[in-house]
Amino acid sequence: MWAIAVLAATVFTTPFAGAFSALTYIGLPMLGVGVLLDALRRRNTTGHPPSPGPVLLSTWLAFTTLVTALFSDQAELAPLALVGLVALTGCLAASYYRSAGDLRLVESTILVTSSVTAIAFISFAGPRVFGGETNSWTLIYENSTWINSNTLGLVFAIAIGAGVGRCLRADRRRLLPVLAIALCTAALALTFSRSAYLAGGAILLLVLVGKRKSFLLLLPVLLVGYANLPMAVQDRVTYTTSGAGGLDPSSSVRLELWEAALAIARDNPVLGVGFHSIRPALTDYGAPEGLAFPHNTYLTLLLGTGAITFAIVMVWVGRYFARLVRQSHRDPTGPVWTRLLPLTAALVCSFFGEPLLSPIPTVMLVALLTAPFARTASGRPSDV
Repeated sequence: MWAIAVLAATVFTTPFAGAFSALTYIGLPMLGVGVLLDALRRRNTTGHPPSPGPVLLSTWLAFTTLVTALFSDQAELAPLALVGLVALTGCLAASYYRSAGDLRLVESTILVTSSVTAIAFISFAGPRVFGGETNSWTLIYENSTWINSNTLGLVFAIAIGAGVGRCLRADRRRLLPVLAIALCTAALALTFSRSAYLAGGAILLLVLVGKRKSFLLLLPVLLVGYANLPMAVQDRVTYTTSGAGGLDPSSSVRLELWEAALAIARDNPVLGVGFHSIRPALTDYGAPEGLAFPHNTYLTLLLGTGAITFAIVMVWVGRYFARLVRQSHRDPTGPVWTRLLPLTAALVCSFFGEPLLSPIPTVMLVALLTAPFARTASGRPSDV
């Protein structure tokens, strides 16, 4: 039950993570204890030997970080500590859920905890925006203690992906996933995170394209629903092009950050500048001050590690994603959708920010990607 306790405790810290950032790491010591207990029991449910790839990549990252730190005169400790803690959390979660988890139990835990979190967030955000004037969506940011809206949107998007994956399987018990999808969709809309909206659209598109003809029957309903979106959601989407230069201030700043990040990457192609030097490097290249990362996970990885590591990670993730897509075609009612859809949501959201630099969605995603599926009657693990 350690795995479920860690997952539930991690998700339930979401409402308080904005005001007490230390709470986002509440699962870290629990994960450590769980990994230790599993190591003592020497149990491996999947039967697969551990891959040397993560160990080699971690060693290489440590080496490049050390080298960039030695040659940097503007290194900062806080961003490096954040990246390191999240990486440690992810590694512990991957090690733990691979041997101690069960995908269906992990699914149920995420659906229940995310539904409760969605109810809490709807209760918080709903009264602030509904019935308000134009751009009433800005009211949820006033005196709010919730975590970053893009990160919160990814939390709900991961839960939606897990719920849809459960519904697509030959499983009669669909009340929980359907209820969770409805609640998390409403909560996702109220985050007013445009990256989360795109993630939700990507989930839907993937299901529609994935030979799920029955879902085409829902397309007219979805179109009608889109045409009748709440005014606050419409305001948030149209706000994107409300700026003097054609884009709102948030989008304009992102473009400036991306332009500066690409210039930094061009001038530091091999090892990057290190996660500890991204903030001063962005400032030196004309980006707005006070921002530690370029609001794009891929550019953050490129700046922090250089082109070599960036290419390795992208190939690694791309091959895994392609394997999930192929598996979804071969086994359209299998557990692969529970992995493919949340991963797609994370990849989309990561293009517009660094939501995985919070352990809350990171642990949720890692648990879904690594937990083994229950064994079939033949004794073989029904896994990808």
